[in-house]
Amino acid sequence: MNPVRLEIAVDHPSALQNAVNGGAERIELCSSLADGGLTPSPGFIEWALAEVAVPVHCIVRPRGGNFCYTPAELAVMAADIRCMRKMGAPGVVVGVLTARHAVDVQAMQVLREAAGPMRLCFHRAFDLAADRPSALEDVIRCGADILLTSGGAASLGDGAAEVRRIVAQAAGRIEIMGGAGVRVATAGELWRTIPIDTLHASLRSVWSEAAHPAHTSDPTTTETTATMGARDQDTLYTVNPDDVRAVLRDLPPRTALRGKSIA
Repeated sequence: MNPVRLEIAVDHPSALQNAVNGGAERIELCSSLADGGLTPSPGFIEWALAEVAVPVHCIVRPRGGNFCYTPAELAVMAADIRCMRKMGAPGVVVGVLTARHAVDVQAMQVLREAAGPMRLCFHRAFDLAADRPSALEDVIRCGADILLTSGGAASLGDGAAEVRRIVAQAAGRIEIMGGAGVRVATAGELWRTIPIDTLHASLRSVWSEAAHPAHTSDPTTTETTATMGARDQDTLYTVNPDDVRAVLRDLPPRTALRGKSIA
Protein backbone atom coordinates (compact mmCIF):
# COMPACT_ATOMS: atom_id res chain seq x y z
CA MET A 1 0.00 0.00 0.00
CA ASN A 2 1.30 3.44 -0.92
CA PRO A 3 2.11 5.90 1.87
CA VAL A 4 -0.75 8.19 2.84
CA ARG A 5 0.06 11.79 1.91
CA LEU A 6 -3.27 13.48 2.62
CA GLU A 7 -5.85 12.79 5.33
CA ILE A 8 -9.08 14.79 5.32
CA ALA A 9 -11.26 15.33 8.40
CA VAL A 10 -15.01 15.19 7.71
CA ASP A 11 -18.10 15.38 9.89
CA HIS A 12 -21.00 14.53 7.57
CA PRO A 13 -21.69 12.13 4.69
CA SER A 14 -21.53 14.63 1.82
CA ALA A 15 -18.15 15.92 3.00
CA LEU A 16 -16.88 12.33 3.13
CA GLN A 17 -18.06 11.62 -0.40
CA ASN A 18 -16.54 14.84 -1.74
CA ALA A 19 -13.22 14.24 0.02
CA VAL A 20 -12.89 10.73 -1.39
CA ASN A 21 -14.05 11.83 -4.85
CA GLY A 22 -11.28 14.42 -4.74
CA GLY A 23 -8.69 11.74 -3.96
CA ALA A 24 -8.26 11.87 -0.18
CA GLU A 25 -6.03 8.97 0.80
CA ARG A 26 -7.32 8.59 4.37
CA ILE A 27 -10.33 9.95 6.27
CA GLU A 28 -10.62 11.13 9.84
CA LEU A 29 -14.28 10.57 10.65
CA CYS A 30 -15.80 12.96 13.20
CA SER A 31 -18.93 14.66 14.29
CA SER A 32 -19.00 18.40 15.04
CA LEU A 33 -15.79 19.75 13.56
CA ALA A 34 -16.96 23.09 14.96
CA ASP A 35 -16.06 21.62 18.37
CA GLY A 36 -12.73 20.31 17.12
CA GLY A 37 -14.16 16.90 16.20
CA LEU A 38 -16.20 14.57 18.41
CA THR A 39 -16.99 10.84 18.25
CA PRO A 40 -19.08 10.01 15.17
CA SER A 41 -22.27 8.01 15.50
CA PRO A 42 -22.32 4.24 14.89
CA GLY A 43 -24.58 4.82 11.90
CA PHE A 44 -22.14 7.26 10.33
CA ILE A 45 -19.26 4.86 10.90
CA GLU A 46 -21.13 1.90 9.41
CA TRP A 47 -22.17 3.93 6.38
CA ALA A 48 -18.65 5.34 5.87
CA LEU A 49 -16.98 1.93 6.02
CA ALA A 50 -19.42 0.59 3.43
CA GLU A 51 -19.22 3.69 1.22
CA VAL A 52 -15.49 4.22 0.69
CA ALA A 53 -12.43 2.10 0.02
CA VAL A 54 -9.82 4.36 1.64
CA PRO A 55 -8.89 3.88 5.33
CA VAL A 56 -11.32 5.50 7.78
CA HIS A 57 -9.95 6.48 11.19
CA CYS A 58 -12.61 7.43 13.74
CA ILE A 59 -12.02 10.09 16.35
CA VAL A 60 -12.92 9.08 19.91
CA ARG A 61 -13.69 12.22 21.88
CA PRO A 62 -16.84 12.20 24.02
CA ARG A 63 -17.11 15.98 24.47
CA GLY A 64 -15.50 19.28 23.59
CA GLY A 65 -13.17 21.11 25.92
CA ASN A 66 -10.02 19.80 27.55
CA PHE A 67 -8.50 16.32 27.24
CA CYS A 68 -8.48 15.39 30.92
CA TYR A 69 -11.23 12.79 31.22
CA THR A 70 -13.14 11.31 34.14
CA PRO A 71 -13.22 7.53 34.70
CA ALA A 72 -16.75 7.47 33.29
CA GLU A 73 -15.66 9.30 30.14
CA LEU A 74 -12.72 6.96 29.68
CA ALA A 75 -15.03 3.97 30.05
CA VAL A 76 -17.24 5.40 27.30
CA MET A 77 -14.18 5.99 25.08
CA ALA A 78 -12.99 2.41 25.54
CA ALA A 79 -16.48 1.11 24.75
CA ASP A 80 -16.66 3.26 21.62
CA ILE A 81 -13.29 1.91 20.47
CA ARG A 82 -14.41 -1.68 20.99
CA CYS A 83 -17.55 -0.98 18.92
CA MET A 84 -15.48 0.62 16.15
CA ARG A 85 -13.16 -2.38 16.17
CA LYS A 86 -16.10 -4.78 15.81
CA MET A 87 -17.45 -2.70 12.93
CA GLY A 88 -14.16 -3.05 11.09
CA ALA A 89 -12.75 0.48 11.35
CA PRO A 90 -9.01 0.29 10.66
CA GLY A 91 -8.02 3.10 13.01
CA VAL A 92 -8.98 5.37 15.90
CA VAL A 93 -7.88 8.87 16.88
CA VAL A 94 -7.54 9.64 20.60
CA GLY A 95 -5.65 11.78 23.09
CA VAL A 96 -5.72 11.91 26.89
CA LEU A 97 -3.78 14.31 29.12
CA THR A 98 -3.36 14.60 32.87
CA ALA A 99 -4.36 17.71 34.79
CA ARG A 100 -0.70 18.81 34.57
CA HIS A 101 -0.71 18.57 30.77
CA ALA A 102 1.31 15.38 30.44
CA VAL A 103 0.26 12.35 28.40
CA ASP A 104 -1.95 10.15 30.58
CA VAL A 105 0.00 6.98 29.92
CA GLN A 106 -2.22 4.73 32.03
CA ALA A 107 -5.41 5.88 30.29
CA MET A 108 -3.79 5.64 26.87
CA GLN A 109 -2.68 2.07 27.54
CA VAL A 110 -6.29 1.12 28.33
CA LEU A 111 -7.45 2.67 25.05
CA ARG A 112 -4.60 1.02 23.15
CA GLU A 113 -5.67 -2.36 24.53
CA ALA A 114 -9.28 -1.70 23.49
CA ALA A 115 -8.09 -0.86 19.97
CA GLY A 116 -6.19 -4.12 19.56
CA PRO A 117 -4.79 -4.35 16.03
CA MET A 118 -6.33 -1.05 14.90
CA ARG A 119 -3.99 1.80 14.10
CA LEU A 120 -4.02 4.45 16.80
CA CYS A 121 -3.39 8.15 16.24
CA PHE A 122 -2.66 10.51 19.14
CA HIS A 123 -4.31 13.75 18.09
CA ARG A 124 -3.48 17.40 18.72
CA ALA A 125 -3.99 17.11 22.46
CA PHE A 126 -0.24 16.55 22.12
CA ASP A 127 0.15 20.23 21.23
CA LEU A 128 -1.14 21.18 24.68
CA ALA A 129 1.50 19.11 26.48
CA ALA A 130 3.71 21.06 28.85
CA ASP A 131 6.83 19.12 27.82
CA ARG A 132 6.57 17.95 24.21
CA PRO A 133 9.87 16.01 24.09
CA SER A 134 8.71 13.90 27.05
CA ALA A 135 5.19 13.72 25.65
CA LEU A 136 6.48 12.30 22.37
CA GLU A 137 8.29 9.49 24.18
CA ASP A 138 5.11 8.76 26.16
CA VAL A 139 3.00 8.69 22.98
CA ILE A 140 5.40 6.19 21.42
CA ARG A 141 5.55 4.15 24.63
CA CYS A 142 1.75 3.93 24.68
CA GLY A 143 1.83 2.16 21.33
CA ALA A 144 0.50 4.96 19.11
CA ASP A 145 1.16 4.50 15.40
CA ILE A 146 0.56 8.13 14.34
CA LEU A 147 1.02 11.53 15.96
CA LEU A 148 -0.94 14.54 14.69
CA THR A 149 0.72 17.83 15.60
CA SER A 150 1.14 21.47 14.69
CA GLY A 151 4.22 21.75 16.87
CA GLY A 152 2.20 23.39 19.63
CA ALA A 153 1.29 26.36 17.43
CA ALA A 154 -2.00 27.67 16.09
CA SER A 155 -1.09 26.44 12.61
CA LEU A 156 1.34 23.98 11.07
CA GLY A 157 3.15 26.82 9.34
CA ASP A 158 3.70 28.67 12.61
CA GLY A 159 4.92 25.49 14.31
CA ALA A 160 7.16 24.31 11.46
CA ALA A 161 10.43 24.55 13.38
CA GLU A 162 9.06 22.55 16.31
CA VAL A 163 7.55 19.93 14.01
CA ARG A 164 10.97 19.49 12.40
CA ARG A 165 12.42 18.92 15.87
CA ILE A 166 9.68 16.39 16.66
CA VAL A 167 10.37 14.51 13.42
CA ALA A 168 14.07 14.36 14.28
CA GLN A 169 13.35 13.10 17.80
CA ALA A 170 10.86 10.51 16.53
CA ALA A 171 13.51 9.13 14.14
CA GLY A 172 11.02 7.01 12.22
CA ARG A 173 9.49 5.33 15.27
CA ILE A 174 6.03 6.80 14.60
CA GLU A 175 4.24 8.38 11.65
CA ILE A 176 4.27 12.16 12.05
CA MET A 177 1.21 13.86 10.56
CA GLY A 178 1.20 17.64 10.36
CA GLY A 179 -2.03 19.57 10.63
CA ALA A 180 -3.84 22.78 11.65
CA GLY A 181 -4.52 25.72 9.38
CA VAL A 182 -3.60 23.83 6.22
CA ARG A 183 -5.06 25.55 3.14
CA VAL A 184 -5.03 24.76 -0.56
CA ALA A 185 -2.62 27.63 -1.16
CA THR A 186 -0.17 26.55 1.57
CA ALA A 187 -0.30 22.75 1.53
CA GLY A 188 2.40 22.19 -1.07
CA GLU A 189 4.90 24.51 0.57
CA LEU A 190 4.30 22.89 3.98
CA TRP A 191 4.79 19.45 2.44
CA ARG A 192 8.03 20.45 0.75
CA THR A 193 9.58 22.25 3.70
CA ILE A 194 8.53 20.15 6.72
CA PRO A 195 9.65 16.49 6.77
CA ILE A 196 6.28 15.09 7.83
CA ASP A 197 4.95 11.73 6.67
CA THR A 198 1.35 12.86 6.19
CA LEU A 199 -0.62 16.08 5.84
CA HIS A 200 -3.93 16.53 7.68
CA ALA A 201 -6.58 19.08 6.72
CA SER A 202 -10.31 19.69 6.74
CA LEU A 203 -10.31 21.98 3.67
CA ARG A 204 -13.75 23.19 4.69
CA SER A 205 -15.62 25.40 2.26
CA VAL A 206 -19.04 27.02 2.46
CA TRP A 207 -21.86 24.66 1.60
CA SER A 208 -23.49 26.67 -1.19
CA GLU A 209 -27.23 26.82 -1.84
CA ALA A 210 -26.68 26.22 -5.55
CA ALA A 211 -24.70 23.04 -4.98
CA HIS A 212 -26.79 21.64 -2.14
CA PRO A 213 -30.31 23.16 -2.18
CA ALA A 214 -31.72 20.31 -0.09
CA HIS A 215 -29.65 21.51 2.86
CA THR A 216 -30.69 25.16 2.64
CA SER A 217 -33.17 26.42 5.20
CA ASP A 218 -35.64 29.18 4.27
CA PRO A 219 -36.04 31.44 7.34
CA THR A 220 -39.11 33.14 5.85
CA THR A 221 -41.25 30.03 6.28
CA THR A 222 -41.40 30.18 10.10
CA GLU A 223 -41.83 32.84 12.75
CA THR A 224 -40.64 30.76 15.67
CA THR A 225 -37.98 32.06 18.04
CA ALA A 226 -37.05 28.54 19.16
CA THR A 227 -33.42 27.48 18.89
CA MET A 228 -31.84 24.05 19.00
CA GLY A 229 -28.27 24.95 19.91
CA ALA A 230 -25.60 27.61 19.90
CA ARG A 231 -24.79 27.16 16.21
CA ASP A 232 -28.26 27.10 14.64
CA GLN A 233 -27.49 30.05 12.36
CA ASP A 234 -23.93 29.08 11.47
CA THR A 235 -22.93 28.67 7.86
CA LEU A 236 -22.81 25.04 6.79
CA TYR A 237 -19.48 23.70 5.54
CA THR A 238 -18.42 20.81 3.34
CA VAL A 239 -15.37 19.70 1.35
CA ASN A 240 -14.88 20.73 -2.27
CA PRO A 241 -13.39 17.80 -4.23
CA ASP A 242 -11.57 20.26 -6.49
CA ASP A 243 -9.71 21.58 -3.42
CA VAL A 244 -8.59 18.05 -2.54
CA ARG A 245 -7.40 17.50 -6.11
CA ALA A 246 -5.52 20.79 -6.07
CA VAL A 247 -3.69 19.89 -2.88
CA LEU A 248 -2.75 16.43 -4.15
CA ARG A 249 -1.37 17.94 -7.37
CA ASP A 250 1.01 19.94 -5.17
CA LEU A 251 2.13 16.96 -3.06
CA PRO A 252 4.80 15.03 -4.94
CA PRO A 253 4.82 11.33 -4.05
CA ARG A 254 7.52 10.11 -1.70
CA THR A 255 9.46 7.05 -2.67
CA ALA A 256 10.75 6.41 0.86
CA LEU A 257 8.91 6.73 4.15
CA ARG A 258 10.27 9.19 6.68
CA GLY A 259 8.32 7.50 9.47
CA LYS A 260 5.77 4.64 9.54
CA SER A 261 3.22 6.08 7.09
CA ILE A 262 0.84 3.30 6.09
CA ALA A 263 -2.93 3.07 6.10
